Amino acid sequence: ETLWMADPFTMTASQTVNDGTPSDWATPASFAVLFKPVISDVTVSADGRPTVNGTGGLRDATIEVYLYIGAGGVKLTGTVQPNGSWSATADAPWVPQTYMIYARQIGKVTGMPSGLGEPYTFTVKPPKPTITNPGVIRVPRPTISGTGGVNGALVKLYKHNVGSVVFGEDTVKSGDAWTVTLTQPLPMADPFTMTASQTLNNIPSDWADPVSFAVLFKLVIAGITFYPDGRPIVRGTGGLQGATV
Repeated sequence: ETLWMADPFTMTASQTVNDGTPSDWATPASFAVLFKPVISDVTVSADGRPTVNGTGGLRDATIEVYLYIGAGGVKLTGTVQPNGSWSATADAPWVPQTYMIYARQIGKVTGMPSGLGEPYTFTVKPPKPTITNPGVIRVPRPTISGTGGVNGALVKLYKHNVGSVVFGEDTVKSGDAWTVTLTQPLPMADPFTMTASQTLNNIPSDWADPVSFAVLFKLVIAGITFYPDGRPIVRGTGGLQGATV
């Protein structure tokens, strides 16, 4: 017969000689029966705090989550629910990178551990940056600023829905504020819609929420002529189609 999970599981025994005479019952022995817990999925909050979810636990056992490779010690803990499910959430954001974790459970009564479960791999992305809307841009290569950066991450600016051209990039220097001076000129547009991403440890963030603003450059007056009654006619270039001069 297979054992079922219990903490404690109490076992006894007897023996029978050839003529069928049984012995007295052995003094009961109590021990934990704990199987490896299973990590089913990991979700990561917008600020980078992972929640590890799983099954296969014994009610009221403590779940301990460890890094498979790297710094030792318990990283997350949780308590098994009556149906055997469990979850463990980080109190603080984790550094953006790919992690491999595993879990075990500790019996509430005996304090004995199960074996280590199978490893599970997941990635913590950098948070998506936020672009400060400039309202209107009057030069081709402006400086765009924003927040939500991670120190050391590389912020790149793109036209929304066109991820093939990087208009500018720079590294977040300190705190979460960032600035990028464009190296590719903006085209005139009303509106121009921009987005951004940041990359840290070769892991890109999700796209920033797009912002829309006007890009309008100075007009060039090419010449002035006059009607016979003295009214001037001003001609020029550098306008945006549909704009009012």
